[in-house]
Amino acid sequence: MKENSHWDKKSLKALTKRNPDWEEFAKDCVCFANAHGGTIVFGIEDDESQPPNGQKIPDNLLSKLQKQIQGRTINVSIISQIKTAENNAEYIEILIKRNASAIASTSKGKYYIRIDDNCKPVLPDELDHLFADRGAYMWETQTHQRILQNNYD
Repeated sequence: MKENSHWDKKSLKALTKRNPDWEEFAKDCVCFANAHGGTIVFGIEDDESQPPNGQKIPDNLLSKLQKQIQGRTINVSIISQIKTAENNAEYIEILIKRNASAIASTSKGKYYIRIDDNCKPVLPDELDHLFADRGAYMWETQTHQRILQNNYD
């Protein structure tokens, strides 16, 4: 799958190297949360569609990743899990929910948004638009229940 405004992939080496760039990963999560939400996959190289054969996720890496992201972001909600590909190799999938009611930021107070397959900083004059969008009621995201006539007065 090609990277786009809803999906990004990163090498597992980015997490397992001596000093992972936790700030960069947090920034990516903020980008998705301020846009339409998305998925980040760790463990699949840019030019590949599956993780390398035999790849296993180290113990405690998932919980460490969650703690690092949660400690470096504000108003970001993630769900992370270890998945197994068709070739029985493991990778990490992080689902980032769109924050419809608040603006996500890094813990250092920086704002970003995902546009196509890039993460762009939100400039001060664009911040007003982002704030205004959060207060709007999103009809497209609402689910509807049918209420039968005999269920109301």
